[in-house]
Amino acid sequence: MDKTDILNKLASYPARWFLSFSQESGNSFLTSALKILFKNGLKASGNFAVENLRIDKQNYKVVRLDFSNLKPSSGIFEFRKALTDFLIDSFRSVGFSYDKEGTSVFSQLSRWLKTIPPCTLVLLIVDYDFPLTYSMSNEKLYRDVGYVLSEFYALLKSNDGAFRFLLITGVTDFRQTCLLNDLNHLTDLKRLSQGSLLGVSSDDLVRGFDDCLTQPSETCLLYTSPSPR
Repeated sequence: MDKTDILNKLASYPARWFLSFSQESGNSFLTSALKILFKNGLKASGNFAVENLRIDKQNYKVVRLDFSNLKPSSGIFEFRKALTDFLIDSFRSVGFSYDKEGTSVFSQLSRWLKTIPPCTLVLLIVDYDFPLTYSMSNEKLYRDVGYVLSEFYALLKSNDGAFRFLLITGVTDFRQTCLLNDLNHLTDLKRLSQGSLLGVSSDDLVRGFDDCLTQPSETCLLYTSPSPR
């Protein structure tokens, strides 16, 4: 289904969004599509119906973080190292340079975000809560993982001016977890009736399958049981 109109509304102006989803939804495709649109602009039209998108012509620096790859199965110290290594690698592609002899990764990343031009970075976070839900069976690990993740999300809020666009997706509603307490400026996409962004709405069915829906008799013939003799 073509979601061009919704993507247009989503990306046409600076915003900070949150979207909760089920594991079966297409949030990975959504964030990948937005990454291509912001990074390549209308040059991406070969893969998406974006000819009418009103995204400004500037090509942005884009970071996409998929936290579903971060499983804290080996303890909090290994998790912290995996997270910081992941952040170093992900932000290196947009100009961040980590000094091993300097302060913590969070501190250096925060300082770097303050140096880039305002409103020039797009950040897309997939499964923001996965490491936390993964560790729910271990109360201490759950608490420690939450503390580490909260440090990262807090630095995003303190450097909000750097972002042209921020989208965070996850299974847990951000109002039901302490992880995003500092990001109290997020707007819930589902509360704005954008739930069809990841699924198929009744309007989508009418637009995409109108011919089939208006000619049910022909379709039903395929499933009609033979008449008894």
